[in-house]
Amino acid sequence: MSESTKSSHPENKSLLARGAKKISALLKSKFAKDTVWLGLGMLMVQGTYVITSPLLSRYLSPADFGRYDIAFKIYYFCFFLANMGLINVTVVRYSHAAGSSDNEAKTLALATFAKINLLMAAVILVLGFFLSPLAGERLLHDRSVGFYGWVLCFLGVIDIMRAFSLATLLGARHMKQVSFFEAAIGLVRLLVMVLAVVGGHGIAGIIYGSLIAQGFASIMGLRFYFILRRVQGQERPPRLYNVIKAFPRARMKEFFKLGFMIAINKNIGEFVLMWGAFLMAWGRGFWSTGQFRIATILMGALVLLLNAVTRNFLATLGFKLGVAGKKDVESMGGLFFKVSLVSGLLFAAMTGLFLLAVPWIVGFVYGSEYRESIRLIMIISLSHIFLGFGVIVESFYIYANRLKTQIKINLVIFILIVPSGYLAMRLFGADGVAGYVSVVRGLVLVHLVYIFLYFRRVRAEKRKAPEAGGGA
Repeated sequence: MSESTKSSHPENKSLLARGAKKISALLKSKFAKDTVWLGLGMLMVQGTYVITSPLLSRYLSPADFGRYDIAFKIYYFCFFLANMGLINVTVVRYSHAAGSSDNEAKTLALATFAKINLLMAAVILVLGFFLSPLAGERLLHDRSVGFYGWVLCFLGVIDIMRAFSLATLLGARHMKQVSFFEAAIGLVRLLVMVLAVVGGHGIAGIIYGSLIAQGFASIMGLRFYFILRRVQGQERPPRLYNVIKAFPRARMKEFFKLGFMIAINKNIGEFVLMWGAFLMAWGRGFWSTGQFRIATILMGALVLLLNAVTRNFLATLGFKLGVAGKKDVESMGGLFFKVSLVSGLLFAAMTGLFLLAVPWIVGFVYGSEYRESIRLIMIISLSHIFLGFGVIVESFYIYANRLKTQIKINLVIFILIVPSGYLAMRLFGADGVAGYVSVVRGLVLVHLVYIFLYFRRVRAEKRKAPEAGGGA
């Protein structure tokens, strides 16, 4: 018994040492550096939102702030109905083409993105025209909310060049430039919001100011695209003229197939979260919606850090598979595990530190009028025990060709969770809505269990293969 314990001890120690060494190598890699750049850019963006939100919350009453939030939710709803997962599809195709040095594939990826994006912008305008008045007048009994939701639908057209440039930068894995680009957009948006408030233009000034800010973002996107053109190597994008010239050759069917499945998953997730805001406005009024908005803004600062890892992992995995010349996701199991483990542990620690500062942040930045949001933040944060580990979920389902499985899981979650949100609101009020949001975000654990079982099955099959060969 003692001999067995002694012999196993060095093996366990060696295993831990190897694991620590791999995690250390991951933290020093280009992936970690790119993630830091993306995280800094997103923190900068979220910082501008954190500055903008108290500015607007003090300038507007909680009720008007709630109306402003719901107007944006109407636009988001129209956007996600028409969304085809275009940026993620383009990142997948472009990064893979860059890894395999296929210039034609890069050009076609961007040409297809542009074609579908133009179509999507038109669909958003049509949806907004019909759905915005319905949401404003029939559901919320506030005509102005519906009108502003319709105006914001023009963002779909104005945003095209920004999205085009962002997809290219992400696909080329130029995360430092992505960070600068998004930070610049955030600063422009903040400046426009300040001018709208100082000018005393009310909600109308803020809504139209958002359109102006997005126009500047598209102009900056064009500039960043031309800067990326100066780079020599696999990541260099094609000339815009060549992209436009490739429109007739760009086949939308493949993009639609992959993008449609990505979009369904994103739309389901976004809808169940937006449902929380609508429940708050519908059942608790615009005052509580304003409190809920502050809670989601502050918690969004942390979630954006996870988005940095997710976006970087999507491009990095595509590039590695492109270099390898095949989509052998099964061999990448160790990378999935390391990224998930490191991200999950760091995110849980950061959440704990952030929650200690939340009462001070809300009191100092937003004022005593918004102290109810502190309780909502604490409830929503319960999901962060699992949320950080889920950064690998989207990349896994895309590259493992398991998007249909993800859709099935999300549809089951959707059917079960949406009615429970209404019930939670009726029973527990604002706290019930916050609990609903926390449960929705925490259900990433279901996907992590599936991924664990997938790689476990793959390892079992690999162990059986040599045995079968030896027997033959």
